[in-house]
Amino acid sequence: MVLTELTNDMPGDYIFTTDSGSTYLIRIRPDERYLCRLNNRHALRKDREIIRVLKIERLKLGQPALFVLEPLNTAYDVTFRRTTIINSIALDEKANQEWPK
Repeated sequence: MVLTELTNDMPGDYIFTTDSGSTYLIRIRPDERYLCRLNNRHALRKDREIIRVLKIERLKLGQPALFVLEPLNTAYDVTFRRTTIINSIALDEKANQEWPK
């Protein structure tokens, strides 16, 4: 299933790709969300780790995604992450069973 947008109230496991070559796995549940970024060419802190998403601000095809994440640095209350432009969004029918429940 190919999608054009994801919001906080769309439970499921999804995968999306960006212009930078990143692949993101995102798990949305009614009361929690998680994100995992995969990119072998451009490293960011916490790559390949599961990060709690406090809010999806924007996740729309053809635009950068905007997230409010759990703090990745103890000096801050939250972390903001912006992706490069999203190229594809799809239901992840092969979702990793090791994601948090």
